[in-house]
Amino acid sequence: MVSIFDYLDYRKFLKDYYWERKKADPRFSHRYIARVLEFDSGYFAKIIKGERHISLRFVPKFIKLCKLSKKEADYFEALVLFCKAKTHDEKSRHFENLMSFKVSDKSILTAEQYKLFENWYYLAIREILAFYKFSGDYTELAKIVVPTIKPTEAKKAIKTLEKLKLIRKNDNGVYERVAPVWSTGEEVKSVALVNLHKAMMDLAKESFDRFKGNERDMSTLTLSISEEEYKLISRELSRLREKLLDAASKCRNPDRVYQCNFSAFPVSKVFGGGE
Repeated sequence: MVSIFDYLDYRKFLKDYYWERKKADPRFSHRYIARVLEFDSGYFAKIIKGERHISLRFVPKFIKLCKLSKKEADYFEALVLFCKAKTHDEKSRHFENLMSFKVSDKSILTAEQYKLFENWYYLAIREILAFYKFSGDYTELAKIVVPTIKPTEAKKAIKTLEKLKLIRKNDNGVYERVAPVWSTGEEVKSVALVNLHKAMMDLAKESFDRFKGNERDMSTLTLSISEEEYKLISRELSRLREKLLDAASKCRNPDRVYQCNFSAFPVSKVFGGGE
């Protein structure tokens, strides 16, 4: 049977579990589930389509229906809380709880991968290796990062990056960058990347005091637009990111690392709703 520990969305687990069990027992239907769990037959269909969340009072019934062990049941309950969380802080807290299980080799994200986005300077150090020949002097490496970090943090960053195969030590004993060999799912991006974005925004605010005007480029636009123009802005930002990534990949003699933040968010409620 499918393993719940391979999932970060309980609805996807229930969908896969349903079809796998139905293959073995054709009588296992939406109507059967509705009768056993005592709710409307259309309710389960909406759940596995991602249109509805299950009520917490139904969690024990689903656990019994899926014949989950104690550890699986604990994970399922944590998964429901994670998916139902409304704020990022709440979602992040439940995600950390999910990571604590670490029982599946097929997990879409390991604890180390999550920490890659949790600490902003990990990615900065990876880019520093494009021009700094690092071979073990963590004190010097830590000083290159702005703002300066501790040598112990630099050492942990190198260890994490190496474990994730984002860097490697070459034959000369110098660390170099390599392309990532893993990817994160959408559920993970919604949690892990928000942590990174928030940290980078804090650094952007601090840069006003940390750097001279000719060392930074900051600008803002406040625009009255419709949904159509917002989608246009998103597409243009995506194109710009790709263009900058392409330019950086072609740079032959890098000598610094810059953080580029792009954001577009509402500062008003939608008026009229287009009606």
